[in-house]
Amino acid sequence: MFENFTVVSRQVMVLFILMAAGAALVKSGVINKTGTKQMTDVLLFLVTPMLIIHAFEVPFDPSMLKWLGVAAAGAIFTHIIGIILGICFFRKEPTDKQRIYRFAVIYSNSGFMALPLIQAVVGIRGVFYGAAYLVVFTVFVWTLGVYMMSGGRMPVKRLLLNPGILGTVVAVIVFFFSIKLPMPIHSVVSMLAGLNTPLAMIVIGAFLAGVCWDKTFFKKEIPIAALLRLLVIPGILFLILYPFNLPSELYVACMISASAPTAAITSLFAAKFGKDTELSGKLVAFSTLLSVVTMPLWVALAG
Repeated sequence: MFENFTVVSRQVMVLFILMAAGAALVKSGVINKTGTKQMTDVLLFLVTPMLIIHAFEVPFDPSMLKWLGVAAAGAIFTHIIGIILGICFFRKEPTDKQRIYRFAVIYSNSGFMALPLIQAVVGIRGVFYGAAYLVVFTVFVWTLGVYMMSGGRMPVKRLLLNPGILGTVVAVIVFFFSIKLPMPIHSVVSMLAGLNTPLAMIVIGAFLAGVCWDKTFFKKEIPIAALLRLLVIPGILFLILYPFNLPSELYVACMISASAPTAAITSLFAAKFGKDTELSGKLVAFSTLLSVVTMPLWVALAG
């Protein structure tokens, strides 16, 4: 238990250092708002789809389907709980701020942050289960999430035909048909997927460089959103999964994904759809800071 706590704590600190590097690049003038937005688009439209495809590039095994289904069901349940909690809270906030708070509660950093932690704690089999969670996250975030952040102005065609959904479809086909990508393509997919964590953390750090660290940073809605995301949602999932005696890799992968802080894509979408990037940055920063303590605890319990 203590070993898991230490491993996760160390990995979370690595992510914070990467975020600090992004903030330093902005403060020193190396990158500006235009550069940050362009890196955001690279993450959303290229790196994330490649990450999903890479995670599912494993031989098909019928025995894995049962546990894959459990991971997906856990992810669906977690997102539904997040939606319900989001509806119950933040009703007094202006509509645009409501969208950001609720988005921050529903979506965890299951790709940018959870997958590296899963690999460090339980290895490649855990990453496969974490990727199943990420697929559900991707479907939710690129449909309901885009609809929320855009204010419902996105055409259905654009909601469905986007890089996240298309990447998920390709990943599922690759897995079920055991498609082995040709070496040049496999290498490209692998290298682009490897950009996921460092580039995402640098972009978040770039956004945080513009955050005003004043008293509004601790406005009560921000800690409430963080506690819902870090304690309430994973706590419910922990209690639901506990009686089923699941394989430890699956249980830990689900708990890491569910207990991850507010998704980095909250800031990325806020920037893309013209929402409050400062508020989204505060939510990501505050929840990520608290996750240094909460995530290792959940992983230790699950392990």
